[in-house]
Amino acid sequence: MHQSRISFDPMLQKIRHRINFLLSYLRGFRYFFEDIQMRRKVIRKDFTIISSNCWGGKIYQDLGIQYLTPFVGCFLHAPCYIQLLKNFNEYLFSDLSFKKESKYAITNKLRSENGNYYPIGVLKNDVEIHFIYSKSEKEAETIWYRRRNRVNMENLFFSFTDRDLCSLSILEEFDNLPYPQKVVFTARNYPDIKSSVWIQDCQKDPFVPDLFTNAYLYKKYFDVADWLNGGNGKKN
Repeated sequence: MHQSRISFDPMLQKIRHRINFLLSYLRGFRYFFEDIQMRRKVIRKDFTIISSNCWGGKIYQDLGIQYLTPFVGCFLHAPCYIQLLKNFNEYLFSDLSFKKESKYAITNKLRSENGNYYPIGVLKNDVEIHFIYSKSEKEAETIWYRRRNRVNMENLFFSFTDRDLCSLSILEEFDNLPYPQKVVFTARNYPDIKSSVWIQDCQKDPFVPDLFTNAYLYKKYFDVADWLNGGNGKKN
């Protein structure tokens, strides 16, 4: 019986792997057609998404349009992001400088462990922007200013997640900001936070994962086209 189990387990693993691969393929096929539908549904494509991470870039990619935001290929810790949004115009159009180390110890530790010393940009000496995909400060600076010049201040959207040192008080601050089109994706249910979209698949996790890589998660609960057209984007 023991021999039979040893030979049977690898077979089960292989079957599970193939099933998961098939499900992943079918899911990708489904969302491919949903993206095509989204391109037809979105009325205005001159929008700017201000995002705390790469999620906004995913939307431009799905729609097949040019980035109209500098918040692509980077992320901000939640305390910095909320500081940016509370004084948005002032921070966005200030000069970008750089620093060698983050003010967040956990980030310095991760950069050291991974050997990934990507550029850290700074706005007004306190809001950090982590250019995780840029190879140099010069590259990050060039891309930042080029894309910042495309920002449409008349059609702004703001996205956020409960990761990167986020807290309940920061979520509440985000919800109270005077921006009509904003959304925050959370691993827990926050019925009092009107802009929150609960990713129920993550309810056992401390926060949502990277929603660029795991785009299928937010697509289950959020209609981007509806949001960009003025709705709240929440699926029933």
